[in-house]
Amino acid sequence: MQQEQIRHLESMTYAWSYHLLISRHIDDGPYFIDAFNRGLAILRENGEFERIMGSYITPRTLD
Repeated sequence: MQQEQIRHLESMTYAWSYHLLISRHIDDGPYFIDAFNRGLAILRENGEFERIMGSYITPRTLD
């Protein structure tokens, strides 16, 4: 790689992906998924989700 091909970025964008898995063998599985999604929507609407995520997940810089 040529030195002129390397640039410093002033800001970085991060994407995080999280999943909730419920076994198909649990009779109330769809209920739990729906309840989780409703609760998550409330946390996102009131800003609590970002506060929680910001306190536990922060980007790390490379030295």
